[in-house]
Amino acid sequence: MKSKRVAFIDTFEDITLLIERKGKYKGKVFHLCFDGKQIEELRVNYQSIEHSYLKFGLKVRTFLDLTKEYTISDDIGNEMPLYSGSIVRTTEFESMYYYDGPLGVTYSKNYSIFRVWSPVAKNIFIELTNLVGETEKKALSYQGKGVWSILIDGDLDGFGYIYYVKVFSRYTCVQDPYAIASASNGKMNYVIDLEKLYQMKHSKPYFSGYYTDAVIYEASVRDLTVYLEDEYKGTFLGMIENRPTASGMSTGIDYIASLGVTHLQLLPVFDFGGVDDEKKDAIYNWGYNPEQYFVPSGWYTTKPNDPYARLNEYLQLIDAAHERGLRVVMDVVFNHVYNKDTFPFDILVPGYFYRVDLFGNPTNISGCGNDIATEKRMCSRFVIDNLKFWAKIYRISGFRFDLMGLLDIETLNKAYEELKLIEPNIMLYGEGWNMPNTIPDAFRPHSYNHYKMPNFAFFNDKFRDTIRGSQWSDTAGYAFGLKEDKYDIYHLANGSCLDHYKFTNPHQTVNYVECHDNYTFYDFGKKHLGLEDDSIFNSGRLALQIICISEGIPFIHAGQEFFRTKKGIENSYNKSDKYNFFDYERRDTFIENIEGIKDLLKIRKTYPELRLANSYDLEKKIHFITEMTDSECVCYFVACLECNLVVCIKNVQSAKEIKIPNSTMIFDAHKACNQEASTYYLEDIGVYIFKENK
Repeated sequence: MKSKRVAFIDTFEDITLLIERKGKYKGKVFHLCFDGKQIEELRVNYQSIEHSYLKFGLKVRTFLDLTKEYTISDDIGNEMPLYSGSIVRTTEFESMYYYDGPLGVTYSKNYSIFRVWSPVAKNIFIELTNLVGETEKKALSYQGKGVWSILIDGDLDGFGYIYYVKVFSRYTCVQDPYAIASASNGKMNYVIDLEKLYQMKHSKPYFSGYYTDAVIYEASVRDLTVYLEDEYKGTFLGMIENRPTASGMSTGIDYIASLGVTHLQLLPVFDFGGVDDEKKDAIYNWGYNPEQYFVPSGWYTTKPNDPYARLNEYLQLIDAAHERGLRVVMDVVFNHVYNKDTFPFDILVPGYFYRVDLFGNPTNISGCGNDIATEKRMCSRFVIDNLKFWAKIYRISGFRFDLMGLLDIETLNKAYEELKLIEPNIMLYGEGWNMPNTIPDAFRPHSYNHYKMPNFAFFNDKFRDTIRGSQWSDTAGYAFGLKEDKYDIYHLANGSCLDHYKFTNPHQTVNYVECHDNYTFYDFGKKHLGLEDDSIFNSGRLALQIICISEGIPFIHAGQEFFRTKKGIENSYNKSDKYNFFDYERRDTFIENIEGIKDLLKIRKTYPELRLANSYDLEKKIHFITEMTDSECVCYFVACLECNLVVCIKNVQSAKEIKIPNSTMIFDAHKACNQEASTYYLEDIGVYIFKENK
């Protein structure tokens, strides 16, 4: 606080006045002033000492227009500014200034309208930069409901713009939070004509809408393309490139599509900080640093200063994915922003968009210095607007929510309803950890509240820690040979919902053992458990096979199918390409394992009973086989329409004899097969599947 005397509006009736204590303060009477005139004498409600300030609580009767520059004067000749304070967190503020009309830029060839929501701004100017670099400033007008706007005649396609807003005592440069195009590193926003964007040529591939029919593959644009040695390195267009390796295997999205997955989940591709759009190799980052929510990343485009290039290149990537049978899921981050001080939220409406503690201090549950208050009406609207924008303009088919438990249930459920109107088969899931924060537990979208969010899926940490092991408790899991409870394995493989095990229905469990975060499975075994390669390879093969045949949603981290390593780095979000790159050479050495995963996914697709969408069908069709299950092998029965399946999950290297009359082994712990026998001997670690004739 730079001023020695300053006042804040806490409610429409309450003002807090702070005066720095230096000697004895003699003022006794205070007036509300506007435009040099006294409006009202304020009643002193209380007086106290807070740190190095005298604190006065003042009562006001005049209705305060938050866009006007009031001052407080005292009876000894002092005048001090009156700023908006905690009033922005009152229910009256929420009700009075909620606005559901257009925001951002509305473009037409004859004129453009610019709109910004800032109920507490005193003035806002827009600085326009034309096509030859000339600039001019124009003042926006206040329209009510917190909205400032200006209509500017002419065709502004390609014009740059930035705002200057005065909330307190000076003007601050700020981006448009609803901007959809940008210069490199966010230097300015652009006006664009959406009609000029790349027009997609391919329809979305068919998807039933049942989450359990999906197979998700998580990948980073940078990681998958860093092997390129031209301008496509690290870019959206680089993902489309297919440059087969020496083995003849494909690269980029051609390789991903060849696996048989249905959804490509991209690590954040909105515009994020922690990188340099122009010096692309200088700094690495995963992208969980939101800077411009409606703009594709400049780091991933070949022309970061072209207002259309990054949009068109991302559209081309999505179109190419559709052509290859892949739907695209965006990883979105609404729990925090990269830099609270420079992000538009707190510049336009200080104190509104972020959660604070009882003392008014920003909370930091996200670990990133701020927590977005999605429960606020205009913040909730921002989240939903953003999701709808990507679904409509970029034809995104799903969203993965980072630290979803820090958002709020009402916003997410409303988002689902509105997204369904755009994409009927939308897919929504996220990290459902219960992270204590300022909203009550009952309203947090964590996995224990799954029954309040029936259309959302959650990353299943019980699945991860039981199958792989927990890095938090330094324990190995079932895939490493641990004798886990056989019923745990059965329940996890069958949707984590039977007998109310964890969820209500199998479509709510995202089954995984590794993702971009924390150790890869290989590094967990190597670095954390100190195991030899052969042991890790067997365990990793088993873990991924369990994912592929389990009821629920299979989730595969890019490279997991060839035991990806980040050289033992547990959290590589800002490490170099050396640790994060997708190693195609390593991939080529594990072709047999990759082919086995393809086989399993084909089997999963062939039998709908391996993709059941509700617990009622599971209870009817899936049965634990007690007589075949022991400490080394978990077996269960799947009743299919024209045959039955017997699935055996074996986590130790030893011989096990089983008899299944009138059956054929269709998967032998490594690959698809067609083996008939009266007695089967299961020796290797892995999943075995038998088809039993009815």
